[in-house]
Formats: sequence, C-alpha cells, structure tokens
Amino acid sequence: MRINLLLCSLLMGLILSSCAQMQVHEIERTDNNIKGYRLMLVSEDTPENKLMVKSVAYGGPADKAGVKAGDIILSVDGNKITSKEFSLLLTHKQKGEHVKLVVERNNRIINFDMEPGELSNPPDYDKILHILGDKKRVVLAIIIGQIKNTMPNIDAPLLEAWETAMRSSLQKRIETFFLTADNNDSTDPVNNLSIVDSSRLETILDGYSLSRSGPVSDRLRATIGLLTGATHLVLVDFGRFQYQNIRGAYTDVVKRTLIDVATGEVLAVATLKITMGR
Repeated sequence: MRINLLLCSLLMGLILSSCAQMQVHEIERTDNNIKGYRLMLVSEDTPENKLMVKSVAYGGPADKAGVKAGDIILSVDGNKITSKEFSLLLTHKQKGEHVKLVVERNNRIINFDMEPGELSNPPDYDKILHILGDKKRVVLAIIIGQIKNTMPNIDAPLLEAWETAMRSSLQKRIETFFLTADNNDSTDPVNNLSIVDSSRLETILDGYSLSRSGPVSDRLRATIGLLTGATHLVLVDFGRFQYQNIRGAYTDVVKRTLIDVATGEVLAVATLKITMGR
C-alpha cells in the first residue's frame, strides 16, 4: 500500500537533513516481507557527505532506540554513506534483520542496533481500501477542524497566519494521501474515489454556520451529504505542543476521524505524532 511522506518518511522513523539542497527519494518495494511498501527518504548531503537527523517519528524503532534530532549519522552497518546510499541500504534489509547505526552527538560517538519496523496503513486508509474493494464509490468531504498551537511567545498575528497556512497544508497533504487509495484497485478502470472541492466545502460550512470542530452533528452530515454527494467525512484535528519544555522542540499531533455520512458511524480513527527539534 502507499504510505504518505508525513507518516513514514523512512522505514526506521527518521527524517534526515543538513545544510544542502533537499532531495526526495522514492523506492518501491514489493518482496515477500513487505508488499507494496513505499520507502520515502527526505535528506540532504552536507559538503562533507554527512547526514543529520532532522526528526524522529514518535514511537518508531529509532525513537525507541534513543536516536535524536541533530544526531550526525557516521555509518550504517559499518559503511560511511550519503543519503542516496542510506535509502538503498535499507531496501536490501529483510524482515527481522537489524541495522547498526553510528552517530555523533555533542562530540560523543553513540552506537545503535535497531530492527526496522514493518509499516502498516493507518486505520482510516485501510477502511477506505476495504470499501473500494467492495466496488463501492467513495466521496470524501475533508473538514479541517480544530487547530491548536501551545508553543510559547507567539504573537497573535503570527499565530493567525500560521493557522491559515497549516489548514491549507493539511488539506493538500490529506487529499493527496487518500487519493492514492483508488490506485490500489487496479482491476477496476473506473475512478471510484473523489474528494469534495475544499473551496466549495468551506462555502457550505460558512453559509450554513456549520461547526468545523467538536462532535459531528446530524445537521452537518445531512447538509454536506445533500449538497456535495459526500459518502464519508474526514474530520481532521491538529495540535502543536511544546516537547517536555525544551525550547524549539515540539510535537505535532494529527487526528483523522472517518465518519459514514448516512449513519453517523465512526468507521476509523487515525492519530499521528511527530516530534521535531528534540
């Protein structure tokens, strides 16, 4: 299955960065261990061909092992590497094999021994795949609900601008993410999944004074379903929280709730946490 950049970015839960121009590498993997797996590596090579960890995915193997943002990766399995070589090394790992990682942190050398994790689809994505597999049409109305930012010392105009930009970014990322689900149903040439235009949806929400956050009311479901033909709602809540009172470090939490428009049943809930700047 296809996994979006925000969710996996790297098999071991690392986002890599340094000072040069950013490159994105995509590698398709379809072996007996991880079928349909997409490995997404975001990295930058320094002039010295070193890699710096920019972020560690919460709860992933790297996070559990103790890898931190800012660590300089010196070698993988005893080999000095660039970002491209890093992605290629990981694709040759079999399920159950370990990765030996050597990093530099505050002038100290630290060794890690990690087992790459098998990534699975989030539950809302899996539910949509199941519906599409039954040859049913899915029309998604994506509603960006509550946006929180508890980071200290942010003035009101900047916070408002950030919230506007975050809503737009979330909308685009989530639309792209769900649209990949229809590509998995290769036996049916008909496009069975579509997404309600966000501008049209915003106009309806404002025109009918419908709440973007909190419990989904029967009125909201009925109105959206009638005016857009949506079969399902995706309610998205986002929060940015300071990480353990460390200045400049924060955790982003994205929660997506998939709801059946006809019945109001919550079909799936997916929650993602990403810690930055640790």
